[in-house]
Amino acid sequence: MKFMNIQEQAMFNLSNMLCGYSDTRVWNFIPYAGVGFLRNFDDNVNAHAASLGVLNTWKLSRKWAVNLDLSFNISDDDIDGTDASHTVYGTSVAKTDRYFTAEIGLTYNLGKATWNKVPDVDAINALHQSQLDALNAQLADANAENDRLNNLIKNHKCPEAKTVTVKEVATAPVSVFFNIGKSKIASRKDLQNVKAMTEASKDAKFVVTGYADSKTGSASYNQKLSQKRAEAVANELVKMGVSRDNIEIVAKGGVADLTPISYNRRATVEIK
Repeated sequence: MKFMNIQEQAMFNLSNMLCGYSDTRVWNFIPYAGVGFLRNFDDNVNAHAASLGVLNTWKLSRKWAVNLDLSFNISDDDIDGTDASHTVYGTSVAKTDRYFTAEIGLTYNLGKATWNKVPDVDAINALHQSQLDALNAQLADANAENDRLNNLIKNHKCPEAKTVTVKEVATAPVSVFFNIGKSKIASRKDLQNVKAMTEASKDAKFVVTGYADSKTGSASYNQKLSQKRAEAVANELVKMGVSRDNIEIVAKGGVADLTPISYNRRATVEIK
């Protein structure tokens, strides 16, 4: 029998829904359900159809995967061109045509096989440019006043003048970024600004806040992920000489504070 089966199917990747997205996951378990119609070309018959199934995929590489599709299909009884009805207590009852399918094959990804790279810290700094400009202006004014007082001392015009040193200027939070679903710091370059902050204020109190993007993974998964990201950055602060007693860790879970959404896969460090 030559036939065509056209269906609209809804698929649910339970591996991602239950465990959160992971680009390194080998096995994905994807149940689905569908409705549509069948056409028997040999007998010129059309019939309604429905299906339940599960698609399994096993990742071989960035581009290749093995797939196994198991499904159960059901349709009207006349799709095979024969009347399969039978009588129950004098009433004609139609039977349905049913069949199972099993398909195994290879999948090749024609598009991108990886996510965009983690955003550079310079991109985030641009979001705070007005704040940074104001801080730089304050620092320039303080340095100018310091130079003026030092010149007075050198010229002996103000014997009582003392050298004034600008010890610290408040800084904006420093961001450290992570790849999707990961708690390992994506780029060590992000820690350069963190190190500069600790060298200027090693004895200060620090707050490390972890985040995840709200569009990936469940709320509980993102809460744990944001905690791990904050702890990873806190461990780096300890390596830089900051006492762990001076570090407060906060986990914000999944958020959508920044655009694009990938900018929310981060942890921030700020002086308390």
